Amino acid sequence: METKKVLTRDNIPTDELIRSVEKIFNGKKMIYDEVYYLDFEVDETTGSINRDKKASYYTKEQVNRNLKELKNAFADV
Repeated sequence: METKKVLTRDNIPTDELIRSVEKIFNGKKMIYDEVYYLDFEVDETTGSINRDKKASYYTKEQVNRNLKELKNAFADV
């Protein structure tokens, strides 16, 4: 599968990253893959950018893919 690139504030292309998420719902374990990319951490109250830390962010397409994966995992529970 071809990985997509997302530009960060430094204009350095970043590969999409995938992590497996485990959630417990009504005593049953749901496991699904979540897609995200890393960018600098931003303090939402002040708007300052912390260039020393990276945080996970989602594009609209990634959010839609994550929701589809979660719905599929929920259907299996």
